[in-house]
Amino acid sequence: MDIDQIELIAGHPALDFVNTVENRESAEPVSYVPDYGRFVLWCAHAGLVLDSDARELAEVAARHPIVASRVWDRAMALREALNGVARSLADGDAPAAHDVAVMSDAVAAAHANRFLAADQPGPLRWAWRDGEHGLAVPLWTLALAASDLVAGDGPPIKVCANGPCDWVFLDTSRNGRRRWCRMHVCGNAAKVRRFRERRQTR
Repeated sequence: MDIDQIELIAGHPALDFVNTVENRESAEPVSYVPDYGRFVLWCAHAGLVLDSDARELAEVAARHPIVASRVWDRAMALREALNGVARSLADGDAPAAHDVAVMSDAVAAAHANRFLAADQPGPLRWAWRDGEHGLAVPLWTLALAASDLVAGDGPPIKVCANGPCDWVFLDTSRNGRRRWCRMHVCGNAAKVRRFRERRQTR
């Protein structure tokens, strides 16, 4: 699947990142970001980095595959920790200490590598240190976005009500009753399933 075909339906890039896995609990989960190159292109697709920066980072990753692989490993660990935290918040439970620790470490690394720059007239700007050839910048950006989500007081996080689906989203509907991640996919699938169940009971 092309990166630009991956649906961004969660209402927040951190939750859309969680949704880069299909069938997470199955024997054969499918990841849309199976390597660093796909990860950084997805970050551009989600608006976390510029397209031009993503292309440049993909080229840098090709020259430094070991470093890129390490960053990708940390991104995948963050994705699973964020998945656990999001589902706990959706259920009204306290998140697991391990998941919180992984997120906290990622956020701490992001803050440690961000600094105020005064290299141009006008207001100061945030800039990133050039460690790891700059390959960790998308991960740091994502970590800060995730921390704003889980530590903020925004709309509730929900899990799709279509049983086979495991995507998460922010419920920004007026009445707070959104049930499906994608009405045209999971909402329709649930309707078809209920229709078949009714026919079988007749």
